[in-house]
Amino acid sequence: MRYFEYDRSDAKAEYYETLMNLMERWEHEIVEFKEAKGGYNEDKIGQYFSAISNEANLLGCQYGWFVLGVSESGARKPVGTAFKSGDSTLLEKFKYEIARNTTDGITLLEIIELYPICDGKPCRVLMFKIPAAVVGMPTNLYLSAEIAQSIAQKHSTSGTGLLTTSITGI
Repeated sequence: MRYFEYDRSDAKAEYYETLMNLMERWEHEIVEFKEAKGGYNEDKIGQYFSAISNEANLLGCQYGWFVLGVSESGARKPVGTAFKSGDSTLLEKFKYEIARNTTDGITLLEIIELYPICDGKPCRVLMFKIPAAVVGMPTNLYLSAEIAQSIAQKHSTSGTGLLTTSITGI
């Protein structure tokens, strides 16, 4: 099934095919889609980063995917996202922030920006390629005290600022 169109001569054609394949199989332990039309909470992305990284390690995979700009309900299709749009350095800065707040500075392998054609118009989709955690060393996300307290209250944890999570824990 084709969820969108794209120029097959595009330099990123391989990534368009990857997106198509991910949409075909949909969500599982190491693939997560979010609509995020207007943007998305960076701390939540960090939590998904930790969860997907750890799950990829447990499953023996090299990486997993977090994708913004794809509908979560109804028909599977690109809807576009405004997350970190505009200034081209925003995505690189975000990659740095992930590294700054995770175990041993682990960060995204790639952030791929695509514009698949859906319903006749280009829709911006971001694909975050997340590396598997190192064997024996889970990927932890270090949060600010304020965010850690909020999560601790929500999930009855210690509020230490350290979060190791799974997809179901988000």
